[in-house]
This record gives sequence, C-alpha cells and structure tokens, in this order.
Amino acid sequence: MEVEKDKAISHLRSFIEENGFVDPRIQVCKTAFDLGIIASASIIEDEVLIRIPRSCQINLHSFDSSQTSISKFIRQKNIKLTCHQILALYLALERRNPLSPAMKKFIPTLPSSCCLPLNYSPKAMANLPCEVYLLSVALQKNVTELCFALGKQIGLTKEDLTWAFSMVLSRTFSLPKYDKSSDFDYCSQVDSSKSAFLCPFMDLINHSSAPNCYYETDSETGDFVLRADRELQQKEELFITYGGSKSDHVLLAFYGFCLPPGVNRNSYIVFSPNFIGPSSHSKFTAFKFFLNSKKAKCFKESLNKKLESWRKFETAKGFVYALYEEKLCDGFQNTISVLSFLLQKV
Repeated sequence: MEVEKDKAISHLRSFIEENGFVDPRIQVCKTAFDLGIIASASIIEDEVLIRIPRSCQINLHSFDSSQTSISKFIRQKNIKLTCHQILALYLALERRNPLSPAMKKFIPTLPSSCCLPLNYSPKAMANLPCEVYLLSVALQKNVTELCFALGKQIGLTKEDLTWAFSMVLSRTFSLPKYDKSSDFDYCSQVDSSKSAFLCPFMDLINHSSAPNCYYETDSETGDFVLRADRELQQKEELFITYGGSKSDHVLLAFYGFCLPPGVNRNSYIVFSPNFIGPSSHSKFTAFKFFLNSKKAKCFKESLNKKLESWRKFETAKGFVYALYEEKLCDGFQNTISVLSFLLQKV
C-alpha cells in the first residue's frame, strides 16, 4: 500500500510540474504526522517552493465543468448546498468515476479513511468535549443533508459522502475570493466559504502554530503559491498554519488532531448564557448589546482576575483577549448561541 501511495504522489507531482512548479529540494517523507514535506537542502527566505496552476486546483468551477449533468440537476431542482458540500459531492463522484485529470491524479493520494470525530460512533462522540461534540454533530448534519438531497438520485451512499466530506474538511484552503462566486447560484446564501478549494500536493503540508511557510494566490494567473517564510535548514519540515486563531477543539473537529499541551496559543472556552445573565435571556438577543457594553468589560476583567489564581497551572497561563457570540448547531432544529471568550496565551 505504501509503494502504491508513493507512486501516486510521484505521479501527482509530475502532473503539477507540467504547468506549475515544485522545488526539487523538497520531498514528501514520513514524519511524526504520517506524511509531510521536508527540505532536502537549505532554502532562503521568500523563495517559491510550490506553484499550483489553476488547472490543478479543485473548486466550484472544476465541478461545473466536469460534472455538468449533476450541476444542471442541482440548479433545476433549486437545491442549495454549501461550498464544502459541493466539493464533497464532486470528490465522491470522481472517486467512483474519475473524469477530471486533476482528480485522477489527486484521489489515489488520499487516505482511505479519516479520523475526524464526525466518523466516530455515537458512544465515542458522547465522550468528546462539549465544543467538539457540537461541531461534529453539526458537520454530521451537513453530510445527512447532502445524502438526503442527492445521495439516492446519484447512487452515492452515506459512507461515500462521509469519506468525501471528511477529506474536504481536512484539506481545503480558503482565500479571498478570486473567482466570481456569484456564478454559483446553487450555493447557499449563508455560505461564507465560496472561495474554498482543494489543492493537490499542497495538502500534504502539516500545520504548526509557528509555521515556516506561507501561501498566497497570484492575482494575475490564479496560481496558488507556497513561499518560505524564513530560511529553512536541510531536513527541516515545511509547515503552514491551518488558521492562526483555531483552537484545539476546532482543529480536532475539522482536522482530526490537537496540538501538544501548551503549544496552541488559542483556547476557546464556552459558557452557557445563564453564566452571565438571568434565564430571561434565553433568546440571547441581549448578547449583541452585552459584548459592547460596560458589563462586558467588567465580566472580562473578572475573568482575568479569576485566571490570575489559575496561573500556577500550565494550561491557564493566559488572559482573556476577546469576548464574542458563537453559534453552534445542535444537529437537530436549533442553533445554540453561547458566549465564548478567546484565551490568548502570554
């Protein structure tokens, strides 16, 4: 299996190099996180290491051009989906019958299973922290909605779509919109991820809270470019950030891992609304006013005082950086509004 995976990655690299660029000094190797990309020689700051051409990126345009009949069916039935749902649908369809040249090279490099919590059994999910559980249930609902809307009509099972959705969640990139997202009228109006896309080969780079590389889109060509953020030494692994403000519960829900204790600088601590006010605030409309009020400042200060007494514990070395309203779907009919605060490590 490893030999087949190595061949698939080699074929994908060659495919990208036809119109793009992969620096010969970087190699895919086994790392502490399974697979990663290592510098086989020293690299100077700001050097271009990878350039993925638009033809190799997998986005909503790719879906429209490759799966024309399904795209037309979705529009005719006026089915509204999120960008992640569409990409998952596209990936599942191409896995069954690959039509896109990029997908033909990309899919064999993907794992056959994924350890995201949305794949857990109900018993295992019940043991997750509240924040991870709520996020995972909401993600499961996305798969269920997709399966209900299209699964039977196009012959895809819930298992097919769960695998594809897991791949999309853990491997998509998102940047300021380069494409005209208004073209995709089947996208949910509340979807904020219309610029999300899959980027073969680049998805092999692992996450760090102190990344040594950064990515950007070439505004003229649309190429997706990876650059060294500082000088890299020989045998040093390349790292990017999957999101500078993502807490461990978000990393676990979307990517299937957490950073080692004390490494992640961001921890989201979720409170019930009853923690800050009377139960009459059950509709939570007062939150919007609360977050900008003097009471919010006082609440923030009191939390910081409380944290002072916790500073002897390694995990609580921080201060309250921001208060905000967070909405989490409970997987059924309700959206739960909760007050959260961002604990920024000192």
